[in-house]
Amino acid sequence: MIGAIPTEYVGLTEDEAAERVVAWLREHDQLEKRESYRHAVGFCDRSGTRIQPLLSLQWWCDMETMAKRDRGDRLRAREVPSVCARPCRIDWLKAIRPWNVSRQLWWGHQLPIWYCPDGHVTCAETAPDACAECGKHELTRDEDVLDTWFSSALWPFATLGWPDDTPELRTFYPGDVNSTARDIIFLWVNRMLMSGIELMGDIPFHDVVIHSVILDSEGRRMSKSKGNGIDPVELIDAHGADAMRYGLLKMSSTQDVRFSTGRSRKAAVSRTSSGTPAACC
Repeated sequence: MIGAIPTEYVGLTEDEAAERVVAWLREHDQLEKRESYRHAVGFCDRSGTRIQPLLSLQWWCDMETMAKRDRGDRLRAREVPSVCARPCRIDWLKAIRPWNVSRQLWWGHQLPIWYCPDGHVTCAETAPDACAECGKHELTRDEDVLDTWFSSALWPFATLGWPDDTPELRTFYPGDVNSTARDIIFLWVNRMLMSGIELMGDIPFHDVVIHSVILDSEGRRMSKSKGNGIDPVELIDAHGADAMRYGLLKMSSTQDVRFSTGRSRKAAVSRTSSGTPAACC
């Protein structure tokens, strides 16, 4: 069974193929025993189904040349707090790897890749009239789209009219401050800096404010699929906008925080080894 995949298994899901393999083993008296065992397999947090790897051809972008050329300029942007700068941005740049830019999604910027009947590949900024290798005009565009973060990296200048030289682009690029959570520093912040230097000749902002993430009472991210979000309008109606702002600012720090409208003062008090209250959130 090791080696090339038999044709009868091509296109099957992992579960379907597993059933046929077990049936084949039984039919040929090769199955010694079957037992359950614990193992580490990921499950989708939305559907609850097991994650099954699927080998497929993808497009990659070499990042080493761009990172090496722009590394010094990118360091002109500073993070607050600065503790986030090295692990999330500087170290990522030093250990840069090729970027898998192709995605099999319905929406997004379509890959600028065209194929001719002979299988030649043409990569161009605008739709070509003919194959760059053989000159044939019957071209088919790749149906994959670019990674979401590729498109998001264009945000600081694409929203201002780029690639046209607009008054908004001349007035508001580069900006001053970007505010974000630390989990997308290399996904978004780094790539905005990289794209800005590459396409605009300057970094899109000079300060990056890293804020904490407000989690639910169990420490999970708030999301629509989980239904564990909190409507800020309800809090404003109950306590006022200033009270909500003050409460969020008071609990903000470099660490993610848990939030619950029903959290009591007693639950917020921690105790020292002597049994006396140490601090109140």
